[in-house]
Amino acid sequence: DGAVSDLHRLLAIVKFHRGTLSPIHNLPDDIFVQIFRHYFHHDLGPVHGDLSWSKIMLVCRRWHSLIMCDGYLWSYINP
Repeated sequence: DGAVSDLHRLLAIVKFHRGTLSPIHNLPDDIFVQIFRHYFHHDLGPVHGDLSWSKIMLVCRRWHSLIMCDGYLWSYINP
């Protein structure tokens, strides 16, 4: 039925935009990058020599993009 498919489409749109209403999505990119750098350096950091911190890349596309584009997070090579 056309009305049912319209409702499903509308529900999908609402679900998609619901996540963008969260206050965290209003933070500028540079703030996120500073948070990621702090997390990398202080919580797990290069001392541990693993990339378990990179799991935060899986949270959303924006976080993935910010992490991938920040050279600092990829500048350490574990000998």
